[in-house]
Amino acid sequence: MQSEPCVLFDLDGTLVDTAGEIVDAVNQSVAPLTGGEPLDYELVRSWIGNGTHVLFRSALGHCGIDAALLEAEFAARWDTFERAYAGTCGTTSTLYPGARDCLNLLHQAGYRMGVVTNKESRFTEKLLQLHGIRDLLDVVISGDSLAQRKPDPQPLWAAFDRVGADRSTGLFIGDSMVDLRTGAAAKVRTWALTHGYHHGEFDRPLPEELRPERFVADFYEVQDLLSLNPCHA
Repeated sequence: MQSEPCVLFDLDGTLVDTAGEIVDAVNQSVAPLTGGEPLDYELVRSWIGNGTHVLFRSALGHCGIDAALLEAEFAARWDTFERAYAGTCGTTSTLYPGARDCLNLLHQAGYRMGVVTNKESRFTEKLLQLHGIRDLLDVVISGDSLAQRKPDPQPLWAAFDRVGADRSTGLFIGDSMVDLRTGAAAKVRTWALTHGYHHGEFDRPLPEELRPERFVADFYEVQDLLSLNPCHA
């Protein structure tokens, strides 16, 4: 029996623009180190994509914490960041234009859907619930769901396996080099949305092995490419 088609999405920078609330949480948590001087928005934004543990380590290093002391400082200050992000998560983030319609149309067309992200599960689930899209998803793999994280292929493979979907016909849509490396490692068709957190890396030639099947500008183009628009029904 042929399995239902499946589309998997990254979260931050793909489905949801979360940069503002992440920057707010980082600035709250490092304020004692900066004297209250906020870190540059674009700088913090450039750290998004590998989960909040990596992001917070980057912030501490930027604030002058010596590499030899970084892990101890991370352990001592992580609770501060967690509390800050628990407070800001979902407060200013927004779904990208067309994302909700695209998910609804995929659902109506019989696709299985999921999210594969490096964000920790408590924050992932909160965002998905607050933005009203959790019930549309058949599977969610977060950064702490498995021992491996993107760009390791295991999270993608696990998501396809959990919904009983064929990896060879599935599709993964992301917005960053981490996502392109994940799709390439998993040998899964990959599309790259250009509205997210690629930090300019999509603006220069990519190695052939990392090139996505296609770049797409937004979710309206995704709908067109998958013939999901209501006019195609």
